[in-house]
Amino acid sequence: MQLKLRRAPERDVLDAGSSSVIGLDLVAVGTGAPGAVAVIESIGGTVLLSVVDADGQRGPSIPIDVRISPGARTSVPLTVTPARCDPHAIAEDKQGTRFPVTVRLDGQHRVTLTVAADDSTGAALYDAIRRGCRLPG
Repeated sequence: MQLKLRRAPERDVLDAGSSSVIGLDLVAVGTGAPGAVAVIESIGGTVLLSVVDADGQRGPSIPIDVRISPGARTSVPLTVTPARCDPHAIAEDKQGTRFPVTVRLDGQHRVTLTVAADDSTGAALYDAIRRGCRLPG
């Protein structure tokens, strides 16, 4: 399975302080032998971003429970919110756009993968964090 993060700014609600949310999509493409199924069970937050569940509650991780068959492409909408807004932590961050994703392979083996935002998505996330925290750009 291939996983990628994509910004979804149409779901942003920024400049709202602790209520700010940032839209993301987790894009999954199934790989492997025919009949092999992977299930994305959950995604966790980072040092800078907490994940937000369907009820608007932030937490260390949220369930996803999406099945991915070989050749299938699925986009899972996510929202995250700044976990911290101190400028020093944002400026010095090295892990804030790397999300842990728990996947179950073939119904048996559970693994945790790290999905890192590419450079342009990472830059957009840092910009959204600064805006959501009402920090100068």
